Amino acid sequence: MQAIVGQLGELFLQAVPTVLIILLFYIILRALFFKPLLQVMAERDSRTAGAQKAAEAAQVAAAEKVKQYQDALKQARRKRRANSCSRSVRHNSKRRGRRLPRKSALEKNGLLAN
Repeated sequence: MQAIVGQLGELFLQAVPTVLIILLFYIILRALFFKPLLQVMAERDSRTAGAQKAAEAAQVAAAEKVKQYQDALKQARRKRRANSCSRSVRHNSKRRGRRLPRKSALEKNGLLAN
């Protein structure tokens, strides 16, 4: 039994330099490699998050502009339809020999709604 304990003690004594070397490498690598690497990764993360927020804001602004353009386009189409309808009515009435009253006359009589 004593022989086994003596062999184990000798084995641990031989392992001490290896453990110390591993600890030394760990400390050196942590200070020179892992710490700067983690800082770069954190900075990259923050830049990515900032870029994502900026992109989301740009998408919201673009969607708002698209909505404004679509509304303006709808309004222009409505005006064009209204103008084309009134032209066709005037054109048809002229072909039939009748004359339509002007818009102001219709408004005075309350017949035309805005």
